[in-house]
Amino acid sequence: MLFRSASSQGGGGLTISSVACPSATMCVAVGQYLDSSGNEQGMILTGSGISWKATEAPLPKPAPADPTVSLTSVACADQNSCVAVGDIYSSTSEQGLILTGNGASWTAAKPPLPANASVDPDPYLDFAVCPSVSSCEAVGIYNDSSNMYEGLMRSEEHTSELQSHHD
Repeated sequence: MLFRSASSQGGGGLTISSVACPSATMCVAVGQYLDSSGNEQGMILTGSGISWKATEAPLPKPAPADPTVSLTSVACADQNSCVAVGDIYSSTSEQGLILTGNGASWTAAKPPLPANASVDPDPYLDFAVCPSVSSCEAVGIYNDSSNMYEGLMRSEEHTSELQSHHD
């Protein structure tokens, strides 16, 4: 795959972090771009060859004011079942971000955290994989109640409810 150029919806500065191609005619790429105010926003690109559509990543409600959004990984089991992960920073908080969807529609959610998460857990999701349409995994880190960073794994199996696992 060759990216000749990529233009973003605002001020420029597009960075692509991850690409998944669930078929020969469709790929999904994720990353971030700088909007016209200089804020980093999550970007989802769908398409193939020279035909691509750019979409700003949705945010879970309630979203922080003036967030910085970073998408780090995307995985697709098929054309209709993709997961992208990353995080959202603001002046007051950091939270993980999970996007589920396809090229046409995406839904945002905050990942659930284990019971031992600190009041300010600073979760970060780094990588996603979907070995089948009924199973996706996302891994990253979070800060526990002892202020120690712990490994974090999110599993989605046959349901939209995400389960938490930690080391």
